Amino acid sequence: MNVYRFLALIALLYSQNIFGQNSGYELSLSQYNNGNEAEALRTINEYIASNSKNSDAYILRAFYYLRSDQKGLAFEDYNDALELDPLNENGLTNRAMLLMEMEDYNAALIDLNQLVLLAPNNWSYYYERGYCKGLNGDHAGAIEDFTIAININPDNGSTYTQRGYVRINLIKRNGSLAPTLPETSEACRDFHLGKTKGDSDAQLAIDQYCTK
Repeated sequence: MNVYRFLALIALLYSQNIFGQNSGYELSLSQYNNGNEAEALRTINEYIASNSKNSDAYILRAFYYLRSDQKGLAFEDYNDALELDPLNENGLTNRAMLLMEMEDYNAALIDLNQLVLLAPNNWSYYYERGYCKGLNGDHAGAIEDFTIAININPDNGSTYTQRGYVRINLIKRNGSLAPTLPETSEACRDFHLGKTKGDSDAQLAIDQYCTK
C-alpha cells in the first residue's frame, strides 16, 4: 500500500470518528506515528482480542501487516473485516487494491463493482475500477470508467493521464505497436489535459507519444 492509500485510509477512519471512540485505536496510531510499529501492532492485536466484532480494527491491522510485506495476513484481515461488515467501503477498497497488487484482477473487480453500487457518485471508485479494467485487458471498459470519473470530478489530472495510457494500449492491441501522431490524437489530448490539471506524470507520456 502506498502513502496515498494509507492517508486515505486514515482520513476515512477519522471521518467515521473511530479513533475518537476507542482508545485502542488512538494508542495504536500514536505508537505507529512515533515509529513504534511493533508496539502499534501489539496494541491493535490486544484490542482485537477483546473486540473481535469490530471490522475496522482488522482493516487497521491489515495496514500494519502490509507495512511489513505480510500480504497474506493482510488479506486474511480484510476477509475477516468484510465477513463482519460486507458493505464496509474501506475494507472493500483496500482489499481490491491488494488483489490488484496480487494480479487477481477479476476478484478485485468484484469488490470494485460493489463499491460503485454503494457509492455511485464517488469518482475514485470509477477511477480504481477503470485502472483495474485496464490491467485486465478491458480497455473499452477502462475508458468508460475513467470518463465517468472525469464527469464526476473533472479536476483530477491523473484520470486524464490514465485514460490516455489506456487509449495507447488499445491502439497497440489493435496492431499498431508504434502509434503515429494521428493515431494518438485522443490520447495526447488526455495527456495534455492531465498536465494542465496538475498530474506530474503526464509530461512523460507527452514526451513519449506526442512529440514525434
